[in-house]
Amino acid sequence: MSPRPNPPLASCRRSSTSDESSARLPLWADLRALVTPSLRWMGQTAAVRLTDFWERMTEVFGATYARSWAHDVVLPPLGCTVDQAIAAGIETKEVWRAVCATVDVPGTLT
Repeated sequence: MSPRPNPPLASCRRSSTSDESSARLPLWADLRALVTPSLRWMGQTAAVRLTDFWERMTEVFGATYARSWAHDVVLPPLGCTVDQAIAAGIETKEVWRAVCATVDVPGTLT
């Protein structure tokens, strides 16, 4: 069975309980203009959260497989891969919850 190709970035969506759950994110060029200034403002906070996220991914999948899994597996709650979700500016907390919903993550990491 061949792996399912990654969807285009524009199909990545935020999970939500409101009517916005099926709303699509803007195209990458539009989104980058919105996200980049906020990441500069957040500075080290964003880096720490991202570091924590990747530490958790490594603990669950192993150092090498974590990056591969993040690139290849589409998370049903988000409709995109981990890499695409992070690039789209979705908070790592929300991406981590989508990972937990997709695979059996140990309770100490959820």
